[in-house]
Amino acid sequence: MDEETGTLRTIRRLDRERQSSYTLFVRASDGPSSLPVTAQVSVTVEDINDNRPTMKFPSTERFVVQLFASRGDLSHGAFVTRLDASDPDEGPNSELDYAVEYGNEGGIFEVDWRTGAVTVAAEEGLDRSRTVYRLVVSASDRGTPPLRTVADLEIRVNSSNLAPPAGQRNIINDNDNDNLIYPSSPIDISTSALKSDVTILFLHPDFL
Repeated sequence: MDEETGTLRTIRRLDRERQSSYTLFVRASDGPSSLPVTAQVSVTVEDINDNRPTMKFPSTERFVVQLFASRGDLSHGAFVTRLDASDPDEGPNSELDYAVEYGNEGGIFEVDWRTGAVTVAAEEGLDRSRTVYRLVVSASDRGTPPLRTVADLEIRVNSSNLAPPAGQRNIINDNDNDNLIYPSSPIDISTSALKSDVTILFLHPDFL
């Protein structure tokens, strides 16, 4: 604060995400013999669009979705997964829109731009002979200018008659691809697991 003019300035850049408001107490007097007057000053930091969305799913650690034909995952309108992102900004700067940027030739999949829900859009459903789809998805905020974050999403198709355990979701971890197998026909897990070092993993725990 300038002692002569009373002008209040910042000495460093303020960040609303770290602290959104400040309360100051200032004092003024017209001479050494006068009684000072104290006042409270409240400073509110307005938001600017200085943060990109952060992708929670898909992320670098979790980006694979497993679909099972036996569960009806390949049919038109079937739910595939839900994109999820966050933005620490405020107001429109934190409101997100979801989209598929690349890999969705022919409009096979549809993304709800508000909720991030990914569904099968192809009228005939997914091709059972195709084992994997690779998409680049995005989350964009509504700031000016908007900021965007993209991520890879891999959708694997299991076209066998093997049904997944009841109640489990589509998302799996992909940190150890070499130890993941997706059998094309029913197998005896108890004996196979004892005879090899291969880890059998169908699904990741619930993700909403």
